[in-house]
Amino acid sequence: MKVTLLTMLMVVVFGFHANECNCAPGHQKLLLQNMTLDEKIGQMIMLDLPVNDDAERIRTAKERIRTVKPGGVILFAKDLGDDRAIIRLTDAIRKFSPIAPLISVDQEGGRVTRILRCTNFPGNMALGATGNPKFAYESGRIIARELSALGFNLNFAPVVDVNVNPENPVIDIRSFSEDPETVAEFGSSYMAGLHRERIISTAKHFPGHGDTAVDSHMELPTIPHGIDRVERVELVPFARLIKDGVDMIMTAHVTFPGIDSTTVISRKTGGKINLPATLSEPILTGLLREKMGFSGVIVTDAFNMKAIADHFGENEAVIRAIMAGADMILMPSDPASAVSAIREQVLKGRISENRIDQSVARILALKAEYGLLDTRIDEKPFDMRVKRAERIVAGRTNLLTEKLISNRSVTLLRNIGGILPFENTGRGHLLLLAPDARLLDMMKSASEKCGIALERMSAFVYRGKDLTANAERIRKAMGKDVSVVLGTHNLGRGSVGKSDLEDVNSVLGWAFESGAPVAALMIRTPYDAMLLPSLKAIVAVYGSDKGPNIDSGMAAIFGLVNPSGKLPVSMPHPDGKGILFSRGFGMKYDEAYFDHGQSVLVKPGIDFIDEYEHLFRGKRVGLVTNPSGVDSSF
Repeated sequence: MKVTLLTMLMVVVFGFHANECNCAPGHQKLLLQNMTLDEKIGQMIMLDLPVNDDAERIRTAKERIRTVKPGGVILFAKDLGDDRAIIRLTDAIRKFSPIAPLISVDQEGGRVTRILRCTNFPGNMALGATGNPKFAYESGRIIARELSALGFNLNFAPVVDVNVNPENPVIDIRSFSEDPETVAEFGSSYMAGLHRERIISTAKHFPGHGDTAVDSHMELPTIPHGIDRVERVELVPFARLIKDGVDMIMTAHVTFPGIDSTTVISRKTGGKINLPATLSEPILTGLLREKMGFSGVIVTDAFNMKAIADHFGENEAVIRAIMAGADMILMPSDPASAVSAIREQVLKGRISENRIDQSVARILALKAEYGLLDTRIDEKPFDMRVKRAERIVAGRTNLLTEKLISNRSVTLLRNIGGILPFENTGRGHLLLLAPDARLLDMMKSASEKCGIALERMSAFVYRGKDLTANAERIRKAMGKDVSVVLGTHNLGRGSVGKSDLEDVNSVLGWAFESGAPVAALMIRTPYDAMLLPSLKAIVAVYGSDKGPNIDSGMAAIFGLVNPSGKLPVSMPHPDGKGILFSRGFGMKYDEAYFDHGQSVLVKPGIDFIDEYEHLFRGKRVGLVTNPSGVDSSF
């Protein structure tokens, strides 16, 4: 259908929902020319929904969208219920938006996922541990397919930060590796999976957040390296993804004084601070646009993060970000005020309207490339789309792939004296220890899947008051016929992590006195191994309280999975002398162990092979099952 100028104006000004739009470049230009200044500025805002109440959320979305006319909306776990509720919300966002919106989410996989019922996947560092970029592709593809079924069109992923700092509190297992080339390869594969299902990709956090010991959600980090080092490490993945067609790049709220030495006065401290990359023209325009040749959309990291919110007045930070080269501002706390502030600076001549037009043209071009301007609302019946989503999201083949990848990522770092695998034949007792109740429940559930009866288990939280209350019971539970699995989550980091380390050392002291064998299950960061020099058995799974990682780790501890993962990062020795574990290190059990019927490899069902023939070529897949029938999902 040919779209007249009148129709285009109705779409822009009145929110008329045309089913089709001729979105060739000339028509995008015409669309831009007929937008008011406020409508153009609105396209540069990616707003969130601050309401938690389900009944109020859609009404609030309507009010915010019709006031700001944003280019996109980001949704979080608090906004997302079941499949039906998510589709109803994403439909409403489209309906209320005068120009087709970007509907985004942080669905990285692993620790950072927002959708409650989904195929979670084990996360980036677990993918790196498999050594197989095809798994990154499959993770990206399946995540994208599920997002598309729920009405999303943009994923703020992949993370391509190079995690070279063991003290990094915010990137850590969200990174594929400490090796720039590995991060580049896995990041590009993940991105290709997103693109396969027509989901917009975002590489983050430019120019790199992997060498910090500070979380930019809480403080303003600094990376002191000059451009030569940054080009050798941090920029390698971004250069690769730009070459391979990444759609968006998200900025980092991190200062790089070796690249931009500009200082401003902090609103928080009253002292001088360097401009973070988000507000730096030499970084966003000089480096990313001009030197690296990125022509896509630059989106900032969230403006509610303390690295920005504490040190800058928000509206002034918004202005600085746009002047630096950002196209979209993510989550300003007051979007309408941000629009007013930008308009005021355009009218004053501090920002040219041509500069606004450049950003809006990029945003419209991205939307057109993904067909978002062609079809406003999916015309298929709502219930049909819900049933389709219920079939796709967390579907059987998706979960099988998730389990396979998770199993392949499990990394055995230490097994002195062949302590592992523990017996699961009904003899002896199992003592499970974890830093919180949720992780403990997941360890118990995983043990049951391995065939361990509940009556054979004791389970305790070892942190703080829980340890004090349970100390005597824990000591009594340790003995000659007891095997101990100690779950760790982030030892030595922050005030909680430091107290955890003290509690772990207390528990380990009791175990060593009793002679009970102990295996550490490093649930989250593998760097916990640096703080456990006395343990004889250590398994890393790169997970959290989400996803399949704990199941896979416990399956490896009980011999249902032969660990094959390789460490994606190196670990310095805690005494500062040399390397404790090198990148690429990982052990396996003696293959002879698997000749005794403990575990077998099975050929999966035909539906699994057909779905992933392009990946597995129909060959036997390493899904491990317990022949006793306890749990065939391993």
